[in-house]
Amino acid sequence: MKIEKIRQVIEEYEELLISLGAKPKQFEDYDKVGYHPEEADLDHLCYMTTQMPELLDHGKKEKVCCWLGFIQGVFFAMGVKSLNELKNDSRPDEKEQQ
Repeated sequence: MKIEKIRQVIEEYEELLISLGAKPKQFEDYDKVGYHPEEADLDHLCYMTTQMPELLDHGKKEKVCCWLGFIQGVFFAMGVKSLNELKNDSRPDEKEQQ
C-alpha cells in the first residue's frame, strides 16, 4: 500500500473506533496471567491509530502495516467488519491502479 492509502485507512479506522465509543487509551496488562482480549475493548486499537501517523513520519511503514493487520484481525474477530470489507479497505483506490 502507498503511504497515502495507509494514512487514509488509519483515519477511517480511527473514526470508526470513535463512532463505536472508543477513546485512545493504552492498555498495559497484556502480560498478566488469564488476560482476556475483551478487557482491552477497542480503546487500545484507537490508541494505536493515534500513534501510527508518527510512525509513518519516521519511516516505520512495515511496523504500521503490521499494526493495521492486527487491527483488522480484531475487527474481523469481533464482527466489526467483514472479511470482504477489510480486503476492500486495503485495496488501492481506482486512480492508483491506472
